Amino acid sequence: MERGGDHMVRLKCQILYGIECFSPDQKAANFCSDVKLIISIATLYIKVTESRNEIVKIKEQSGKRVELTCRKPFQSRIVWDQKNHGGGVIALFGILRRDKWKYDIIVEDTRETLIILAAVVEDSDTYECLIGAETKQFFVEIYVEPWDTKISTPRGTLVEESFLNISCTAQSSRPAANITWTLTTTNGTILELDENGSQTKAHDNKTLTRTSTIKIFASRELYSAKIECRIRVNQVNYDVTRTKYLIFNLKPTLPYITSNGNIVKESSTVTLVCHADDSRPPARLQWFRNGYSLLGKIKMIQNDNSTYNVENEINFIASSFDDGAIYMCRINNEVLQDPIKISKKLAVQYKPITVTKQRVVAVEEGNELLLQYDYKTNPNTPYCKRQTMKYAGLLNSTIELVCRVNSFSNSPTTFNWSSISGDFTGMTYQSDRTHSYHKINYTVEEYGKVSCSASNGIGRMKEDCVFEILPPGPAEAPIDCQITKPINGRVSIECVESFTGGYKTTYSLFTKSSTDWSRTKENNSPYFALNSLKSGQKYLIKICALNIKYKTESDCTEEFEITVPSENIATTTATSKKITTSSTENSKYIIIGAILGGALFIVIVSLIVFICMKKNAKTAAAEENANNYFTPPVQPRAPTDDGPNPRSQRYIPPPTEPQPNEIQEREIV
Repeated sequence: MERGGDHMVRLKCQILYGIECFSPDQKAANFCSDVKLIISIATLYIKVTESRNEIVKIKEQSGKRVELTCRKPFQSRIVWDQKNHGGGVIALFGILRRDKWKYDIIVEDTRETLIILAAVVEDSDTYECLIGAETKQFFVEIYVEPWDTKISTPRGTLVEESFLNISCTAQSSRPAANITWTLTTTNGTILELDENGSQTKAHDNKTLTRTSTIKIFASRELYSAKIECRIRVNQVNYDVTRTKYLIFNLKPTLPYITSNGNIVKESSTVTLVCHADDSRPPARLQWFRNGYSLLGKIKMIQNDNSTYNVENEINFIASSFDDGAIYMCRINNEVLQDPIKISKKLAVQYKPITVTKQRVVAVEEGNELLLQYDYKTNPNTPYCKRQTMKYAGLLNSTIELVCRVNSFSNSPTTFNWSSISGDFTGMTYQSDRTHSYHKINYTVEEYGKVSCSASNGIGRMKEDCVFEILPPGPAEAPIDCQITKPINGRVSIECVESFTGGYKTTYSLFTKSSTDWSRTKENNSPYFALNSLKSGQKYLIKICALNIKYKTESDCTEEFEITVPSENIATTTATSKKITTSSTENSKYIIIGAILGGALFIVIVSLIVFICMKKNAKTAAAEENANNYFTPPVQPRAPTDDGPNPRSQRYIPPPTEPQPNEIQEREIV
């Protein structure tokens, strides 16, 4: 700088050697000395940009000591400056100008070091070392680990089959944390998950908050699975994993009902248990019978994974009224939108219940009496009736097969036929509530067995009806013969045709007298009725079968023995059940009936005798009173020597014959 006039002053501004003034007189020199200090301070902010030739990057962890060193020529002076964030000159010519608690400076002959004692993230800045015309820049970046990390799930109740947004946050770190996700299932499988979104927020203190989010469908398979987010800041060797277990509310798995047996008999104890497993919170179970609420016994078990198994048990004694009853279990919890309802229809086996109507019927001795009654019985699966199981037919011919079953059910009965070979055509079906039959035309392609199965609303029959197809041949004796109990000298015999041989068959009934057999009756079916059997007699019978093709080959049953009781006990009970005469149980019932009948007869006779005696006594008393009423009075007389006076005694009339009306009344009694 130059100044004109009498005082010529030339100022040379030098950073390296300070400020020197050159003037020809003393007055100008004093002026130069006055401004020397001002000029020296002003020159601190002069930046020689064309001379910046060194840049240093320093990265350090928060809380560490940071040293910035500049080399200097001999007796040179250094200015330390912070470029940004409202810094300014830190040290001048080896002397700290500010924040002495934060900085320190070491001055040596060949170098000078500025020390940041405990660096914090706010110290991240550009620092300059000014040495004359040279500048050395230090880019200082302070790294800091996250102030807080956490993994979180949405607020409120988490439920099955919903989407869950799970977030992981690393708060106030520098630089921003790196976050990755993994999922470990309950069986140990590890899966890497992709984040659904990420967000980074900058703070005034130069730190960053990083939030990563994933979206997961809460399926039952992921219940109790482990979610992990790994948070890393490599610059500060920070590596932390946060864990969250997926716990959410679950609806129960498929509920079911168990019982103490598939077959329920009358008067037996029935136990029904409704199960609802693996629910959270515990399921609520309620029993209903035909729509009416029942009180059950609740049992609850908590599993290791915080789910619950719940049972509701009911016990009752089965009766015929329970047959067909519907027991329903209703299951509910907070996850289910609508309750689950499962039911069991009870099938109870019970004795037939007869429903009769009283009706007076006049019956003459010796005539047959037919009693009809309604009955109620329990449903059951079909089973084969007593029927012919063998059929004859030539190859390539068509024969008729009939499958008869007992089917106690309100639902229709369906049939299914099967064979090794052959065709089924011309099916005919008939059914009622108790009996069904299915008739088909079968073309014989080879001999063997044909099966018939039937089903109803209760289920399928346990054993099929198996028919055997044979070549034509001699007839076989009937089978499964049943003989009714002898009543009034009458016996019925009913058998099932075994094998007709494919031709018309005649059945003959033979009876044995002494040693010879004689044909008594003959019929086209194995059914016979024997009348006029003598009391106390035993009869030996047999039934033989003979068809018109093989007339010389007769086949007979074994011998049957029929014993007619000595005294036939009259009974008014009719039954359609066929029984054999050799049954000891029937004999027992006959003896008991005879004893009871005899006791009843004695009681009736005794009662009649007692009534008659009492009536006779009343009649005698009445006659005596009548005689006394009609006897005339007698005057007393003095006794004489001839003896007592006949008039002094009471007059007793001679006995008279009873009147006809009295005799008739006694006969009635």
